[in-house]
Amino acid sequence: MSSSKGQKNPRKSTGDEKWDAKDVIQAVLIADSFNYRFLPISLEQPRALLPLVNTPLIDYTLEFLVKNGVEEIFVYCKAHADMIRQHIDKSHYSKSTCPASIRVLSSDRPISVGDVLRDIYSRSLIQSDFVLVSGDVISNMDLRS
Repeated sequence: MSSSKGQKNPRKSTGDEKWDAKDVIQAVLIADSFNYRFLPISLEQPRALLPLVNTPLIDYTLEFLVKNGVEEIFVYCKAHADMIRQHIDKSHYSKSTCPASIRVLSSDRPISVGDVLRDIYSRSLIQSDFVLVSGDVISNMDLRS
């Protein structure tokens, strides 16, 4: 499933391919929910930073991705991007010992997940198939099998 970097139209996946050792597994983590269900709680801080057992939800999601071998994570946010960026910079995910590189992207234009995906596509960041996950997901699913 290897493809050239920056390729505009990567080949379609049939689901039967195996990951090559040279493939970089990428993920897009959406840190905004683009809805108002958590208002007024989410006015002051993003939903991805709301705590569960004194740990922000985004930490559970990042841990899930790193444990599954994701090597490049794009955290996309619209509102409160500075808070997300500060949190990641202070976490152990910004250390050189973290096996994944995490990049926070922000824009004030998107109003839906579709807009986010179009923006990421226009930046030519995704090289091949990728994992798309919300920043407030808690999972222990094995992505490698």
